[in-house]
Amino acid sequence: MQDMQCNKTNWFSCVKNVLARYGFYQVWLNPHAISANVFINTFRQILLDNYVQKWNNNVVSNNVLTLYKELNLSFEFEPYVDKLVSRNVRSCITKLRLCAHNLRIHTGRYDHLDRNVRYCQVCKIKCHV
Repeated sequence: MQDMQCNKTNWFSCVKNVLARYGFYQVWLNPHAISANVFINTFRQILLDNYVQKWNNNVVSNNVLTLYKELNLSFEFEPYVDKLVSRNVRSCITKLRLCAHNLRIHTGRYDHLDRNVRYCQVCKIKCHV
């Protein structure tokens, strides 16, 4: 508590700031006014909601994640992942979903190519991915 008066950051002031940021400053001022279980459940849900909202905003505003945006409509576990037994197949699908692959639709941006001219380099078919 001494550090707060000297304008130094410590875990104590960080907790206070997080509570204030998410609208729970009253819990800091009067911690006995709310049940611990109610507070924990409510605060956890607010943190999760805020995280999901930021995740969604980041995904929507990212121009690279076009396939990811098509496949992931919500922030939740995708059940088909459990059905992928092969580690190799699971790895390939994950790379495809996250644009961590070498398909020209993704790598062409490093060469500053417009999306409409990023064709497959293997078969040379003029098909946009």
